[in-house]
Amino acid sequence: MPANQPAIIDIEGGIALAVVTDITLPTETDETEIAALREQALENMLNETFMLYINAQQDKYKASINADLLERTYNRETESF
Repeated sequence: MPANQPAIIDIEGGIALAVVTDITLPTETDETEIAALREQALENMLNETFMLYINAQQDKYKASINADLLERTYNRETESF
């Protein structure tokens, strides 16, 4: 967004009107911080890609997840006899 240009931004519950008044670029770069940001961005992209794939497969095969069965199977409390 260029400086001194109004912009309309979608936000939860409506829109916001914003104007960037000044842009300041960093004078130094922290390579470890940049590497961490890149790693996080890659992880987010992979997670989003995986979820898109799963959703496409559910749509394609009309699959559904039986959450109640999963809950009963994997979250059992120890039974006493």
